[in-house]
Amino acid sequence: MGINLGAFVAPLTIGWVGQEVNWHLGFAMAGVGMAFGLLFYFFGFRFLSQESNKVPSPLSAEERSAVVRKALIWLGVAAAAYAVVGLAGLFTIDWALWPLTILGLVLPAWYLIRIKRDKDLSPVEQGRMSGYIWFFVAAAVFWGIYDQTGSTLSLFAKNDTQSTLFGFSFPRAGSSR
Repeated sequence: MGINLGAFVAPLTIGWVGQEVNWHLGFAMAGVGMAFGLLFYFFGFRFLSQESNKVPSPLSAEERSAVVRKALIWLGVAAAAYAVVGLAGLFTIDWALWPLTILGLVLPAWYLIRIKRDKDLSPVEQGRMSGYIWFFVAAAVFWGIYDQTGSTLSLFAKNDTQSTLFGFSFPRAGSSR
């Protein structure tokens, strides 16, 4: 409830203070709000269930060693490739964005397919995994849109929306005093 209340009130109050009073004060208000959230978590996490700290089936030492070894090999390959590109003077932002984009799409799909094909899962667990996959896709779409609030959606709000409702004016995203 606190998160929802803060998500509703913060843009209105901080936006107004940032536009009408002082941008730095509005920014500071946001920082203070985040600090309060961190304090609430810090002082309240001891009341969380101890069950949340237990890993049901942790990796064995051999599995952990294999994962670390593979990760280090891939890290070495990537470092060598980027060293060649950098030393050749060909490095652009696309060399960072494209691999991250591809990994962000391929890795989740690969893991979900591996989990879905797991023979140790019962039919009930298989059905639950199917439901989880749909929620995962919906969450990915939501966060893909949400993460544009600082750029694309702010420009849309600034240029293509009204900043009044029933005679009340509220702060417009991306505009300054």
